[in-house]
Amino acid sequence: SFVRLLLIISLFKKLRINKLISNIAAAGCIVGIMALTGFTYSVIRAGIMMLVFLFGDQIMKHTDSLNSLGFALTAFTAFNPFALGSAALQLSVLSSLGIILYTQYIQPDVAAVLEKIGFTPLRRAVSKISSLFMISVSAMAFTMPVTLNLYGGFNFISPIVNVAVVPFASFSMVLFVISALFGSVLPALFNPFALISRISSGVIFKLSSLASGVDFLSANPESDKSALVVCGVFLICAVALIMTYNGKKVKRAACLLCTFVYISSMLFFSVSENSESVIRVIDCGNGTAVLASCKGENILIGCGGTDYNGLGNICRAVEKNGDNLHSIIIPDDSPGSSAFLVDVLSEYRPEKIYCGVLPSGGELLLKNAEKHDFTGMDYSEKFTVKAFAENNIYCVLVENEDISALICFDPVFDLMTLPEDFIKADVIITRNDYPTGIEESGCSFAVINAENGRGTAVQNELKELGVSCAATGGCGNIIVRAKDGCVSAYRE
Repeated sequence: SFVRLLLIISLFKKLRINKLISNIAAAGCIVGIMALTGFTYSVIRAGIMMLVFLFGDQIMKHTDSLNSLGFALTAFTAFNPFALGSAALQLSVLSSLGIILYTQYIQPDVAAVLEKIGFTPLRRAVSKISSLFMISVSAMAFTMPVTLNLYGGFNFISPIVNVAVVPFASFSMVLFVISALFGSVLPALFNPFALISRISSGVIFKLSSLASGVDFLSANPESDKSALVVCGVFLICAVALIMTYNGKKVKRAACLLCTFVYISSMLFFSVSENSESVIRVIDCGNGTAVLASCKGENILIGCGGTDYNGLGNICRAVEKNGDNLHSIIIPDDSPGSSAFLVDVLSEYRPEKIYCGVLPSGGELLLKNAEKHDFTGMDYSEKFTVKAFAENNIYCVLVENEDISALICFDPVFDLMTLPEDFIKADVIITRNDYPTGIEESGCSFAVINAENGRGTAVQNELKELGVSCAATGGCGNIIVRAKDGCVSAYRE
């Protein structure tokens, strides 16, 4: 949409419309597009960059894309310092950075090489295809670290698919605008532009669907050695840039600095994540799904919920932490506790399962897993796990030398009725509501697994009680990290 605005601005200039009027009209369109998309982070980032471009054009100053990107990030942090933790914003900014660097510093050299092709139609075709391919590669290269952290792997099909999809997307976007204008002026007539744009959109969807089924270009590393491989690739790229621009000290210093920051960050997180205790409250709607991890060992407490993405969120959480399950703990067969258990058991083979009542089909999938009663105590190498069950109240206490976390399957009860060591947990995790007496327990932090607006409502109630709280609320998992008694929490 923003690219199309540039075309509209160019049209205004050819029609000799006053620059101030055309820029104000374009700025209004930008804000309108941002509002229509719900002011998502990625769209706001692009919108701010476009507004900076228009401002520079109005005051007769040359606008630099990198400066515009930096200004957009500065604006984000001024209004919401936590916005930079959004995966959508990280992917948007990093992909934009890759595209900007390619178009400013590498594309001119590629264009100079392609100019040697004497046959004009062939040169134009090769130039278009190579541009689409290289822009996709540049965007993907800079988003690799975040993709590795979020999804545990990469898929290299996008640069190939974009060569075929992007022309249809550009064509469709223009047709959408024309069909909207045509329909608003002549609503009673047949709209051929809408029909063609629908067919074009169908082609995009079909190509994307076919591409999503291609597995041979996917890479899902099983160890942190993959981080070293990615670091090595970026190091080689940085050295190549340094050698290319060895006479420009600023670019050389920037390459070295970026490479150092990137490699040191990857190594630091790789080492620290293996030594920390991590409690991941999985965003699964109104249900309980908590993954306790430490040094490669994973314990899944509950695997229920109402969100259709719940199962995928659980599997991705396990994949990020070694792709194994030491044990699964569920109290009963209610949807809030075990809606996804059958699917999880078909995907993973836990060593032990602690349960009250298994849902239908669960018994058949246990295979060699040791089955124990829900209240059985589990002494694993990394955690001590205790369970409490009384009057349909089910709780699990997971603790080690770093952290203790109380997971409440049923939030409607008096916390003070639990054993003393349960009450003194560092973190209390519950679903959809909170137990009474939480403000008296000395709990330093609470996490609510709830759907959308319910999470916000519970957060506000706990805030009034003086309890720090975070809620999934359909916005992502809540991660609690602990090491040597220091506890931190953030949204994944």
